[in-house]
Amino acid sequence: MFKKWMIISMASIWLVATLCLYVIHYSKFDIKINNTKSEVRTFNSDMPLYNELMRKNEHNINVGQIEGPDFAIEKAREIFTKEFGDITKTYEPFEARYDEKYDRWIVVRSLEKGHKASTPCVIFDAEGNVLALWLAK
Repeated sequence: MFKKWMIISMASIWLVATLCLYVIHYSKFDIKINNTKSEVRTFNSDMPLYNELMRKNEHNINVGQIEGPDFAIEKAREIFTKEFGDITKTYEPFEARYDEKYDRWIVVRSLEKGHKASTPCVIFDAEGNVLALWLAK
């Protein structure tokens, strides 16, 4: 009787542990921990405007590997302050978008649709190299 109870207990513990691991692995909790690109809006960096800006880029700046949208925004603020002066508060809020095809990030001012205003913009590659930096009008 004791042996049967022990086998049932161990099987139950194993089943509960497996279910917990499965839920944690496939839940949104996992996505937030890893700060993945799945929650980030996308952009297409293979557009003529971006290609022209990247071709003319004269900035030799590297901020280190881009670890996610929050990191990209933090580094963009630092660059904007250095390049354009202490104006970043005027341009808040910023948003980071991701180009999965080329593994690039762009940080731009988050504007409501139809709202026109100037905004600092930067494109990073995955290693943190600044590919383009400009003040859009």
